[in-house]
Amino acid sequence: MQADPFLWTVGQLTKYTDETRFMLHHRIPTSAELHSTLSILRSLLEAETNSGSKIDLRTISITRLDKLLEDILATEKNIANLLPTEEIFAAVRALTTAWEGRFGKEYRSIHELSILSC
Repeated sequence: MQADPFLWTVGQLTKYTDETRFMLHHRIPTSAELHSTLSILRSLLEAETNSGSKIDLRTISITRLDKLLEDILATEKNIANLLPTEEIFAAVRALTTAWEGRFGKEYRSIHELSILSC
């Protein structure tokens, strides 16, 4: 699968986020897995900071990208000594800030909205 999440279907991106979140909860990621995640985060962040395509709130919600960012930050103590985690944590924080800035309360309430829609 290509590292550019904008070339993926929603189903492919959802599968990636679910598998990555599962991994983060059950084992320490390999260096290759961390580099892959960093590449995807960089693509999303680059899109946020440029005037090109940006991921929409609905896609963030459906694919659980917001939860992936939360899960990555929650594992900071467990994977902090692995490379390239500093870059990953910086990208996660920058994406969270960008999405909160662009979507405001809607981004912060994705979890609440997904509970209400069940």
